Amino acid sequence: MTSARSRVLSIYKKLHQTRKVVFNEDETALNIVRAKINDEFKKNKTVEDDLDIEKLIKAAQEIETELRTKVVQAKYDPKSGNYKAKVTKDTEMTDTKNRPTVLPRSNRKNRKCGEDPEKT
Repeated sequence: MTSARSRVLSIYKKLHQTRKVVFNEDETALNIVRAKINDEFKKNKTVEDDLDIEKLIKAAQEIETELRTKVVQAKYDPKSGNYKAKVTKDTEMTDTKNRPTVLPRSNRKNRKCGEDPEKT
């Protein structure tokens, strides 16, 4: 069985690798996330209970998975007025086949703000 120390170091490295992929070319985000990862690991470096260490490792693994699969950065293109999303091979895409392309109209009648709906 792998020691807790080596597992902690492994997830620490993996979080930093994921940070570099997800926030590539965004120095501000890279620096903020690096500081957050380092702060959290430093804050918990005195934890000695095996159960607590396992919980922290599991939380770090879940965070790494969320970063890798759910975070998408978009960059604004002023020429086109559009955003270009940076999607990686690990990004999970939501199936939108069953979603309506046009939202259903509400049953609200045209009336002025504050007007009693019963009187129209």
